[in-house]
Amino acid sequence: RPLERLMPGQIVNHYKMNRSVTTKVGLANSLRSLKWFEEVDPDTFFPRSYDLDDHDDVDAFVEDFCVVACMGVLSRYLREGEDMKGTRGKWILGRDHVRHVEL
Repeated sequence: RPLERLMPGQIVNHYKMNRSVTTKVGLANSLRSLKWFEEVDPDTFFPRSYDLDDHDDVDAFVEDFCVVACMGVLSRYLREGEDMKGTRGKWILGRDHVRHVEL
């Protein structure tokens, strides 16, 4: 048992069943539950996170990824416009690798 190996004078905090605050998934789930106790939006102070073992979270991740990717393409188009156009009327969407989308 780890607590029996403490040196004299050594102090530690230990809480049983602390998964809700010591893992990313536990913390994310705890923050989602915060709305039941306080009027606060965790997305305003904690990065979006997903539990990829949860099917609903996987769906939310895929949807969020697609929205952010589309916003990136639109943002780049607003900055570069027709300069984004590659050869043969296809759009270049990547830097290190090229993805083509037929217009």
